[in-house]
Amino acid sequence: MPGEVPDADAIRKATERLLRKAEAIGRLPTPVQDIIAAAGLVEPEHSMLSDLVLDQAPEHLRRAIRKLRFKVRAVLDRRAREVHVDPSIQHRGRLAFKKLHEVTHDILPWQRTLGFADDDATLSWAARQLFERQANQGAAELLFQRDMFSDMARQYVTGMASIIELADLFGASVHATFRRFVESHPPAVAGIVMELSPCPTHPIGYRRKEVACSQRWANRFGSSRSWPSILRSPPYSFIDLAPRARTSRSVVAGDLLLPDVNNEPVHVSTEVYCNSYKLFVLLWHPRNERLRHRRIIAPS
Repeated sequence: MPGEVPDADAIRKATERLLRKAEAIGRLPTPVQDIIAAAGLVEPEHSMLSDLVLDQAPEHLRRAIRKLRFKVRAVLDRRAREVHVDPSIQHRGRLAFKKLHEVTHDILPWQRTLGFADDDATLSWAARQLFERQANQGAAELLFQRDMFSDMARQYVTGMASIIELADLFGASVHATFRRFVESHPPAVAGIVMELSPCPTHPIGYRRKEVACSQRWANRFGSSRSWPSILRSPPYSFIDLAPRARTSRSVVAGDLLLPDVNNEPVHVSTEVYCNSYKLFVLLWHPRNERLRHRRIIAPS
């Protein structure tokens, strides 16, 4: 799939073994605590990122940790075999992903070996970035139970309503489910995540945070790197739908005429949705989905 990280096959095998050891496959929502236990890890009663623990730490440690308080949201203590998560995170899906991200750091042997010897001074910036991408990939494989998510997603009509329902079923965030749906879906599908507020320029525009696409979309329309960092209408007509999606908290549908890699214009369906934190744009080439599950999102 587009955007795969190095060692993706090894990550898939490691997460598959852990899912089987935890007897998690087929259980929904994904039993995160059982996966943590199967990895030989525990969550302490009080996280080291909590105010209760920080208040009892020496002054020099309190200062150091509090500087990173809102940058570090989860920590793996390899020696104590503990996973610590910032207790201020209340969203179930975000909590699940953070925990499984730390679990992945532990189960990948090349990260586990280096973890004791290397720190920010000895491990290069590029290596740290790669390790984080690999941990994100592993967390997604665990949370969405490898191929189970994509098998289920194929039974649904392409749309944000399907993504939101699948997020609830797996106990994941809409953001993580959105990316997984787009990257693993067989048809031509792309997804864009934009900032909540428009750029203060005219015409109206939104800053793009990330883009993902399926392999079929990349083959037909090009890679995700081809999208500009700020999206405006024209040519991206879905930008005009963003204000209504933000205020209504419901899906706003539209369409877009998008050139393919041969510069031939293609009609693409679009949906824009806001989850209070980000704007999500789903794009896909329409196809016959008459026999698939259809869901509707009611305005909140």
